[in-house]
Amino acid sequence: MEKNIISGKIPPELGDLQWLGALLLLEWNQLSGEVPSELGKLNNLLNLSLRNNHLSGQILQQLEIQALDLSSNNIPATIGNYASLLSLNLSNNDLSGEVPYYIGNLFLLQYLLDPSSNSFSGRVPQDLSKLKTRQNLNLSRNNFSG
Repeated sequence: MEKNIISGKIPPELGDLQWLGALLLLEWNQLSGEVPSELGKLNNLLNLSLRNNHLSGQILQQLEIQALDLSSNNIPATIGNYASLLSLNLSNNDLSGEVPYYIGNLFLLQYLLDPSSNSFSGRVPQDLSKLKTRQNLNLSRNNFSG
């Protein structure tokens, strides 16, 4: 885990790097604010890791990525449109309420679904049973019942 000690907002100019396939250097920093909409222009992006920052607001809905790591931020779980996701990490995001029903629509998830260490409550959603191809499901450190 290498920290770059970058602080401030994510530069919108990163959206100009349309050849980029993975954006990992933004993890483990002190970035804050919202993810700029310009990152939606990264048509070749397959892997986006923004973990361990201070980001908030909505994450881009138009990306066709395969791996998304939003852990340890304050980003809401609005991931229903990411039909191409193979891996999703939402841990440590202060998310609460019920696990969003649309997580069950992520049919391609194979490697990881991790909504752990949040404040999700209620029953574990039956929609998760639709995710037939998952290898790792971590629901720990939540407030599930039933």
